[in-house]
Order: sequence, then C-alpha cells, then structure tokens
Amino acid sequence: MNLEEEIKSYAKKKLTESRFHHTIGCANEAKKLAYLYGEDIELAYIAGLLHDIERETHFFDIIKLAKDSGYHLHDYEMDNPIFLHGAAAVTTARRVWGIENKSIFDAIRHHTLGEITSGRLGYILYIADFIEPSRLHVSNEFRSLVYHHDEKTMLLEVLEQNIKYSNSRGQTIYQPTYKLYNYLKGAADEKAR
Repeated sequence: MNLEEEIKSYAKKKLTESRFHHTIGCANEAKKLAYLYGEDIELAYIAGLLHDIERETHFFDIIKLAKDSGYHLHDYEMDNPIFLHGAAAVTTARRVWGIENKSIFDAIRHHTLGEITSGRLGYILYIADFIEPSRLHVSNEFRSLVYHHDEKTMLLEVLEQNIKYSNSRGQTIYQPTYKLYNYLKGAADEKAR
C-alpha cells in the first residue's frame, strides 16, 4: 500500500463519514489546484488528506499533539483547541508515517485560519478546503473562479468569502486571517496601480 492509500485508510477509520468525504474532496481539489498553479501535485494531495486527520479528536488530545508539533501555539488557539487540529495533524504525520516535509507541515498547520508564511502549498490547501464540493455555502460559480485567477488572487477571493461567511454567523475572525487578507489586498492594490 502506498503512502496516499495508507493515509486514506487511516482517515476512513478515524473520521466520520462526512469528514472523510470532505477530506477526500479537499485532497482532490488540492491536486487540481496544484496542477493548475504549477505546484507539486503529490504533495498537495497528501496535504489535503492530512489536513483534518485530527479534526474530530478530543480537545485534550488535540492540545497534546499540537504541543508536540514544534509550532508556536497562540493563546486564542489554546482557548479554541479546534484551531489546533492542523498542528496536531503535523505530529500525527510525523509519528504515523514518518513524514518530514516543511511545505506539507506549514500547509496543514495553517489551513484553518490562513497564514502569510504558509507558502504556495498552504495557499492551495486553504483554497481547496474552502471550495471542495461538500461545502454547501460555496456556489459552483464561485468554485469556477479558480480557472480565471492565479493562486494569490483566488486566495484573496476565498478570504473575502470566508470573512463574510464567518461574520454572517457571528464568528470571530482571528489575527492571522486578517493579516493574510491585508497582505494580499495590499499586493493586489499595488499590482492594480
């Protein structure tokens, strides 16, 4: 069994059916986006498979795994441990499959809130996680935008939609999301001049 099949098998046992379906959808979207944007297709697919591997783990265990990831954990994440499932997934990827790939780790660590330093693979995973087909609040028209924009422009579009969606539900938008949004918005405004 190859690495991708091993991760899928593990995820199928660990996750609910709907979360597993989302995980496969995200991995497939990440693969398509990687091809479209000239990123490593295999790494994108693996990152998609891993991104929610700890999403349904008990908060106490998520915190323990996240602390072992090697990433700095913010107070707002410790107060909302669900935000740490990406960092927890880094530890699982290392322990279960011996993966040691910083691009994959940065992507899965920051896929929930976004992060300027997550790199192209991180941007692709953030987009894929938002547009994958089981996300019912995302229109097919919006999904089709990926074929008309580069990854940074598309990421900005996704961030705008994500912020609007979160605001409509009364959810807090955290600093990394706004920082990434403002960074990309500034770059887009500069490009337009």
